[in-house]
Amino acid sequence: MHPAITLNDSYKKEKFKCFLHGKYKKKEVYIIPSFVPLVFGYDFMDINKLEKGFSFIDNSDLKNFDVVIYNKRDNIEYNFGKLKRLIR
Repeated sequence: MHPAITLNDSYKKEKFKCFLHGKYKKKEVYIIPSFVPLVFGYDFMDINKLEKGFSFIDNSDLKNFDVVIYNKRDNIEYNFGKLKRLIR
């Protein structure tokens, strides 16, 4: 379950690999993106379409995780806030 997220505006949309960071059962959890250049991972903008049991973490809990995109070239981390604020 490697996360990705599609961000869009009125001109274009682009898919980015991302980290999901949050708490689950009182533990701090990071879900990491794919490190393979050709594999982007699952677009979590479609989390409402996921079947129950897709992940060991329930979808309602995943929606409370922060979406973080890391720009390796510029060494900058972009935190987009909670997934529930970004999904369709």
